[in-house]
Amino acid sequence: MKILQLCHKPPFPAVEGGAIAMASLATGLCKNNHQVDILAMNTYKQRCNPNKVNQYLEKVNSYHLVEVDIQLKIKDAFFNLFSSESYNISRFKSHEFEKRLIRLINETKYDAIIFESLFTSPYIQVVRHLFHGPIILRSHNVEFNIWKSLSKNELNPLKKHYLKILAKRLKKYELKTISKFDLVASISKTDILEFEKNSITIPMIHLPFGIDMKKYDFQINENYKVKIYHIGSMNWIPHQEAFRWFFDSVNNQLNVLRDQLEIHLAGTGMPKWMVSKSNENTFILEGFQDGFHFSADKDIMIVPSFSGSGIRIKIIEAMALGKTILTTNNGAMGIDCTHGLNIFISDDPKEWGSIINNLVTNSTKRLEVGRQARIFCETNHDYINNAKLLSNEIEKRIK
Repeated sequence: MKILQLCHKPPFPAVEGGAIAMASLATGLCKNNHQVDILAMNTYKQRCNPNKVNQYLEKVNSYHLVEVDIQLKIKDAFFNLFSSESYNISRFKSHEFEKRLIRLINETKYDAIIFESLFTSPYIQVVRHLFHGPIILRSHNVEFNIWKSLSKNELNPLKKHYLKILAKRLKKYELKTISKFDLVASISKTDILEFEKNSITIPMIHLPFGIDMKKYDFQINENYKVKIYHIGSMNWIPHQEAFRWFFDSVNNQLNVLRDQLEIHLAGTGMPKWMVSKSNENTFILEGFQDGFHFSADKDIMIVPSFSGSGIRIKIIEAMALGKTILTTNNGAMGIDCTHGLNIFISDDPKEWGSIINNLVTNSTKRLEVGRQARIFCETNHDYINNAKLLSNEIEKRIK
């Protein structure tokens, strides 16, 4: 089959969760002997050097980038209040992207078109006009739930009201738009249940995030101190919210074992208040870091998370490496893992402190949970097998 994949950010280089998910699907489809062309928005936040596009053509048939300015603009956000349009979505509308899309469809006879995330959905109408095969939404999250959670947790009354407006408009748009697709392939089972709860009746399948297990070596470390870590974009509000909770409610419970552990946090957009937490046991690394290199000598990955939907791809990757993971119920959402067997899950800060202290002193338990995490990934998250699931569904819908 010839498949066009529309992406709201560059899947290559695959440097963060969303990009990794898109890249693994594209390469998985190619491994199943399908031709994949990618049309991606090149944005300020996630970028691919246009001069390096050719190095990715061994992974896919063609890779096209269009510069799209999706930056939040206060003026635009303000005037958007006087319309009924979702500002979250409108930022991804681009005349140049649409022109390139039209050209690709006219030049190639595609069998299917995959829309990666809701943010590529503004182009449904033009695709439907030119293309008569199946169109699939690859759902990464229930987007309106992210903003709903943010509004609930916001303390500033004006900002809280604005976030409520964004969430309400996004929900209306998301539920209306999803029904225009022929199939929804959701990364998370939980998200499918949420759509069904909101009366979405079009066909939906669970398409787990897939990874190339050959690239993830099982890691056993023999550190003098147990290294607890997290890596992620800290300029995202939910991440900052989560680590305020960690430092305010969990960190002080670890004082009794300070001589046996270290905390390592890394990511872009690190706020000043997090940088100020640095001390002899807590290391804050600002800027982009290679995830494999950063995590290689670490032991326990922490993922405090209280907002959002979809799955935390960083958790799947850490499990593939055999790391021990401690997260919240929201962080584990959509992953069919088991507390105490291949992961630890809790929303209680006191339990977090107890689990961390136990794992620091019990290396046998720590290593066994890591081994079980690796087995879980081998069974459920192979990228070639998961891409095959989607290609089978597409073939059923080709007329």
